[in-house]
Formats: sequence, C-alpha cells, structure tokens
Amino acid sequence: MRKWTKLLLVLVLVICLPAWAAPADGEYVGTGNGYGGEMEVKVTMKDGQITAVEVLKHGETAGISDPALEQMPKTIVDKQSLNDVDVVAGASRTSQGILAAVQDALNQASGVVAEEPQVCTIDNPDVLVIGGGIAGMRSAIAALEKGAKVVILEKTDVLGGTIGGGTLIGVNSILQKEEGITDDPELLIGDYERLNQGYIDRNPGVEYEWNKSLGEYFAYHCGEELDWVTNLGIEFTNRTP
Repeated sequence: MRKWTKLLLVLVLVICLPAWAAPADGEYVGTGNGYGGEMEVKVTMKDGQITAVEVLKHGETAGISDPALEQMPKTIVDKQSLNDVDVVAGASRTSQGILAAVQDALNQASGVVAEEPQVCTIDNPDVLVIGGGIAGMRSAIAALEKGAKVVILEKTDVLGGTIGGGTLIGVNSILQKEEGITDDPELLIGDYERLNQGYIDRNPGVEYEWNKSLGEYFAYHCGEELDWVTNLGIEFTNRTP
C-alpha cells in the first residue's frame, strides 16, 4: 500500500439531510452549495405535495450546469422525494446543491431544525490543507510524501472538487488517450474565451476579464497533473468522454 493512502482526512459536513414530514402549504426558499457557490431554490407546497421547484439564484457554469438546472426541479416534483432523485451526470455538484437547497426549504416547511455541524478536534498536524479538491489533495499527498502529518478540511461530503463533481479536464492525458481522444490545449483556451464572453453577455455592465495567462498555463499543463494522479493508482469509474 502506498504511503499516501494513509492520508488523514477530516471532513466537515455542512449539509444535513434530516427526514421531512407533513410540510405546511406555502412557498419556501432554501439554500445549498453548488459548484459555483451558494444557490437559492424556491419550493412551493400545496396539500402536502411539492408542486413547483424553481432555482432563483446560482453561480454555476453555463452550459455544464444547464442539464441539472433544467432536469432536477422537474424530477423532484415528479418523484415527490429527494431519496429517489439521481444527480445529473457531468453536473453532480450542481445537482447536489439543488437537492440541499430543496431539503432546506422542506425543513422550513416542516419546522425541522437542521443539526449543528459536529466539531472535529485536529491533533496538531504539520500541514493543514483547506479544501479537498484535486489541488488540495495533490498538495496534501506531496506533503505526506515528505513525511508531514497532514489533515484536509473539506466543507462538502465529496472529495475531489471538480473530479468528485463529474467534470474533469486533462488535455492529452493518459485517460484521454485510453478513450482514443486527440486534444489540443488551444481548443480548451478557445472554450474558456467563449465562456468568458458568454458571462459578459449575460451580465451587461459587469466588469470582468478572465486571467488568460493562467488559463493558458492550465490548458498546457492540466494533462500532466491528471497523469500524476492517475499514476498514483487512483481509478476513475463511470467515465463518459
């Protein structure tokens, strides 16, 4: 077993999902954390049934999150349950944020008070990493390989960041080559430029400019980072190119 697999992980959970029963009629706005931060979702209850779910506010990435934003509200109304609702592939973090926000709204309708997060005691680590995304895990593993005692603090119940959320970028990586994909960093840079312009078009008057030099560096090196993770022996299941 590799030494890095002994990494101590402390997960700080911020989403509690208690059972709900007999919600009162009305409209309730709940909050949850998606990939782009806090989301607000309005849930309408009538005769004990969920009659409407509407995403009011979010900071999710256009295009990538659209399937979840469109499908999840309808699925929740159809299922009348959160337990039977699957997340949308490729937009897992957005889906989880919607589910958490709906649960928060249902808690309000039912008078349920969410449990307080548990307090974790950290026993003097040498390195404390905030965030269990791929960058945080890479930093933690690198420190562990040098003999440090490492703790990761992650606010959600999923490690991996974009990896855990279903979106993974690795231009010309081992995984792409296994799928027979030929890629080019310039294509990714073009995608970033289109996303940047789309954000500006949707938010007139907002001054925003993406860091092109940082985006270019990422485009040309993200495959190397993904290969490093892959060569550690980490397996990625249910892959969809």
